[in-house]
Amino acid sequence: SSPVTEVGQRLTAQQYELIRGEAMLAFRDGALLNLHAGTRLRLIDSGGGQLLAGRVSVQCGSEAVGFSLLTPVGEVIDLGTKFGVSVDPNGATDIHVFEGAVEFTRSQPQGASSKLIEKASASRGLPNEASMQEVPLNPKGFRTEFHVRASAITRSPGPRLFASETFDYPVGKLG
Repeated sequence: SSPVTEVGQRLTAQQYELIRGEAMLAFRDGALLNLHAGTRLRLIDSGGGQLLAGRVSVQCGSEAVGFSLLTPVGEVIDLGTKFGVSVDPNGATDIHVFEGAVEFTRSQPQGASSKLIEKASASRGLPNEASMQEVPLNPKGFRTEFHVRASAITRSPGPRLFASETFDYPVGKLG
């Protein structure tokens, strides 16, 4: 994969890794995906991707319902919401829903099962385990506010990358 060097650059369906900082992807349907440092993501198409490792925060309005994110243990399907997903090095997947709801379809050798995860709740799926575990909601581990101007999101095909600055610096002199 080639490095991404420009704000607003159109991204293609391939794997990306964010080494440090944060990056915002804006999808054609209006879904916003915030990647945190250490995230590996494969873009599949304009309706979603595959989270291989790391953390992402997602915001989807009504026009982005159906946005999907594959993980090592299943698929998260947006139902119009804000949510976060993390995948650890062993493939364990945590889903935190801050607003609205998502449907999680578990991929299992003995068949798929679905679970609705609603506002203010979180669940964990482990590889080789059929059931989902309830876990404490962790809004501090994810971006729950997105400050991207609607005019910045273009309607051209494919996701686009936007710069994201959190200004989370200690009080005092920088440098």
